[in-house]
Amino acid sequence: MANGKLVFTQNIATSLQEYCDKCKYENLIFIVDTNTKKYCLPFFKTFSNKIIEIKAGEQYKNLSTYTFIIEKLLTFNVSKDTLIVNLGGGVVSDIGSFASATFRRGIAFVNIPTTLMGMSDAAIGGKNGIDFKFKKNYLGTFVLPQKVFISTQFLSTLPIKEYESGLAEIIKTGIIANKQLFKAIEKNEAIDYLIEQCAETKNAIVKKDFEDNGIRQLLNYGHTIGHALESYRLSIGKPIKHGFAVAKGLLAESKMAYTMGKISHSDYMRITKVVTTLTHQKPLTENEFLRLKEWLKSDKKNKNSHIVFSLPEGIGKGSIQNEIAETRLHKLIFS
Repeated sequence: MANGKLVFTQNIATSLQEYCDKCKYENLIFIVDTNTKKYCLPFFKTFSNKIIEIKAGEQYKNLSTYTFIIEKLLTFNVSKDTLIVNLGGGVVSDIGSFASATFRRGIAFVNIPTTLMGMSDAAIGGKNGIDFKFKKNYLGTFVLPQKVFISTQFLSTLPIKEYESGLAEIIKTGIIANKQLFKAIEKNEAIDYLIEQCAETKNAIVKKDFEDNGIRQLLNYGHTIGHALESYRLSIGKPIKHGFAVAKGLLAESKMAYTMGKISHSDYMRITKVVTTLTHQKPLTENEFLRLKEWLKSDKKNKNSHIVFSLPEGIGKGSIQNEIAETRLHKLIFS
């Protein structure tokens, strides 16, 4: 088993075929959404036409869609030579991997991310799951894909908003874990280089702490506020792209780090400039923040009645398990 090895390729169909031939997978099932079926599945014209199509969007990463996938899998001849191919962005990677990991106690699967978000974060690391009652990723597993095939061929299919959303995860990884990556972002280096550096950084962290008990929690930076915002927006029927929610989370949580004396004013301004310039997201308003309180209280990372954050301590490094009382947050973000 390859255990989530990253494969960077510019000929995605050939790479997948070579892998299937080597491992003797003859029965392929593609999980796609309405967008990737139209724009990305044509890259695989020579492959099986066994397809499970789900609706696109975070609002469909739920029990209903999971059940739909399982029922579809029951109609296919699933055997030891079956490989599930999750072809899509973060939602397809999350729910497709979760279905693969749980159907008949596990079917082999690979992730082929088609969005910048997927290539830099969602398809990597073996965290799989679905949302439950609008709470982000409340049901899930830790199961690695056999491989993650990363090809920038798909970036040409992306709307600009999807591209900007994906940049948030690359920025996050640079700030919290890779100083050179952040400098490369500031210099506007080629996206292929940024993706590879980001993906390799995350993969290295995952190898040290697969089940998220220590250093992997650094990657939660921006996500405590970000997930609360996503949950709130899902609950009112106005979903926000994951990367945009994370971008707002990065802005809020970097302000917290600055107020707490963890980062300098210079680093805080560098972070703010990169996030706002590349994602076009503005900081949370006080009214937006007030609507997030109940969602923050239900974050699955919380401990001792405190909300837990991973925060930067300079560019390229950070700290985990920062337990902060909910009553302090407003002052830390808006002082």
